[in-house]
Order: sequence, then C-alpha cells, then structure tokens
Amino acid sequence: MKRKRTTFTATATTKTTTTSVSAFQHLLARSKSSNKTSATSYRRQFSRHHFSSLTPLIYYDTNQAPNEPQIKMRGLENSSPITELVVAGHLIFALTQLGACAVFSRKSSQRLCYLNLKTDETIRSIFMNKSNHCIITVSCFKKDELRRLRCRSTPIEYIESKQPELGHTIFISECLRYPGFVEFDDSNSKVLTYSAIQSRYKLWNLSNYEMLYCITDPGIVEIKMSPRNMLLIYERQQATVQLKMLDIQSGIVLHDIAYPVLPDKAVEFVEQSCGKCMSHEKPVVLTI
Repeated sequence: MKRKRTTFTATATTKTTTTSVSAFQHLLARSKSSNKTSATSYRRQFSRHHFSSLTPLIYYDTNQAPNEPQIKMRGLENSSPITELVVAGHLIFALTQLGACAVFSRKSSQRLCYLNLKTDETIRSIFMNKSNHCIITVSCFKKDELRRLRCRSTPIEYIESKQPELGHTIFISECLRYPGFVEFDDSNSKVLTYSAIQSRYKLWNLSNYEMLYCITDPGIVEIKMSPRNMLLIYERQQATVQLKMLDIQSGIVLHDIAYPVLPDKAVEFVEQSCGKCMSHEKPVVLTI
C-alpha cells in the first residue's frame, strides 16, 4: 500500500500573454453578484482563474524516504498536515500537526535535519527570533504527559551545519505546566511567561533571554501587550474592571484605571492600543 506523505510546494507565477477571462469580464461578473449565492460562485471562479497561472517548482517532503536512515520520532509515525511555515534566509521550517519540525534548504532543495532532538518530543510552535538570529522551539514531551512547555533556542548557523543539538534550553527556572504559557512579542522584543504553579508572570528580553521583572499579583486574569505598553486586566467587580497600564521596558505603572462596566452585561473583551482602551459588553455595547 502506497504511503501518503505530508508535503508542501514552492510555486511561482508564470507569465501569460492571454487570459481566458478579461478584467472587464471579472468586473462585470462581480457587479452581477448581488446575492450571497452568486457572490460565492464569483469568488470561486476568480480564485480558480487566479491560481491557474501558478506552477510547482519544487516539492519538499517532511517525511523520511525509504532509502534514507530512519529516525524514530513520535511526530513521524503518521502523516499529518503542516500547521506552521517559517522562512529564515534560505532555510524553510515546516511544522506538522503531530509536532515534527523539518528544515529545508532552498539552495540545495534538500531536507537538512529535524529540530526534534528526542523521540518523544512534540514541537508545538516555532518562532523566528530576529533579535539574535535564532529559532525558538516550544515543545512538550511524553514524560511530562504533554502538559509542560519547554523552550529551546538554536542559532541559525548550527541548523545550517545540521547540528540543531547545539542549541540551548531557555527559561529553565519556569515550570510552564498547563495552564501556563509562553508568548513572544516581536514588536517589543519581549517574551512573557506564566507559571501557573508559581502564580507568577515574568517578562524577558528576547535578545539575550534575561529576565526584566516579575509580576506576582493573584488578581490578574489576563495580560495584553502592545507597542511600548502592557495592559494588566484584573478580576471584574460589580461595576468596574481594574486595569493597569505598564511601561513594558521598565514595568512602571503609567495608569491605574477603574474601568466602568454595566453590572448586567458580560464583558467580552478589553483591548488597548496607542494609549486607548476599548471594551465590548454583550450584546452591543462598545466603549473606547
């Protein structure tokens, strides 16, 4: 029985001198798409025409070929779709749903290595750290019942030389067991971790992984980051939600706000951007 492989394809646009459907015909068809059914039909037709000019250049395969040395890995036991693609220079990182992360070279069109270092490692996410030119993998292991996150940083140069094992573990002091988490903020070059067992948040510098400060307030229910600021959202009281806006670099409190909400309305979300706060209370109340 032929084995089904998980692959993704590099494509390129080929130039054509004639098209089956002119731009005028596209606009005419769109103007006639007044109802929902005809609009859906138009989108399908346009999508087929748009992608008809794309032709495959190279096929990359995340699975092992029968003629190469077989690596025992939990993520390669069965075929699975690709959930994340990251491109760094001439390297392509492909993460499958089962947690296998393969690295390909666009120069040689070959698979260089896998970022999984152990057979029971399931990689949940990959992040390109532009601050120090490293790839960060967030993994869990069978020995932890797949409930604890562990992070590793691997310089691109080690991956290019097929030596991903030369990377190092980061955030060793933190026990990121569920519901703990790690969040990467590229715009501020920061990392936020939450250890549920220790009930503490920590903010880290993305360039050198040094801790900047720690937050241990048990009343916090959510933290949201935006350029230069960080918003702490506390447990709702009867008619208010306590908010604190911090300078993300120093942790200094910039604003301490008792945000008014309607007692009989459920707060769906609170967001902040550019010094403004926005909340939505079900079903229709939107406040800025």
